[in-house]
Amino acid sequence: MAYSVELLFTFVEGSPARHAYFVGVQRQSNPDDPALHLKGLSETRWNCRANSLRRLATERVYHAVMATIEHVSSTTTDGSVRGTAAGLLLSVSNYKFLVSLQLLTPIMEAINNVSETLQSSTIDIMKAQQQIRALTKELQRLGDTSAFMAANDRATELARKFDIDAELPVERQHKLPRRRDDNPDNAASLSPLDTLRNVSTFR
Repeated sequence: MAYSVELLFTFVEGSPARHAYFVGVQRQSNPDDPALHLKGLSETRWNCRANSLRRLATERVYHAVMATIEHVSSTTTDGSVRGTAAGLLLSVSNYKFLVSLQLLTPIMEAINNVSETLQSSTIDIMKAQQQIRALTKELQRLGDTSAFMAANDRATELARKFDIDAELPVERQHKLPRRRDDNPDNAASLSPLDTLRNVSTFR
């Protein structure tokens, strides 16, 4: 997912014409609100990661992104650009991407909030420990079933508005060598949604 988000940022913001179209779509949908710009995923700044995912997770920005990619794909005469647009559209216009986006956004925001507090010049060791403990509890909460289902509901609603099939593909299961202590009766295969939950919430 990180690769798709970073490629999306480069594609839209790397061209003045694409950026202008992206901003224009936002203004058409809501002229009273200032247009938002995409942000890249910095490897060292949690703030950039949180802001990038937060903006992309909104209906207004996601709509502008999709519209920009489709516009470029249908108007460009550059085969390479058209191919990149087609690949991006395939990557971001699917339910797995939407669920991952809704799951990871609050996680990145929680980490960013604590990161900013820990960088304060006035923080002491006791407050730092309290912040870390609070972050641990918050990450555990975000991994709970209720938080997961709330994120799934947001992704489903967004998928419905953009006519995206709200189902995850069943991924092929790799066979593992059976050990003597393996009990096939206890082996339960995870659904695609549960598998994505385990990966996205660091379970």
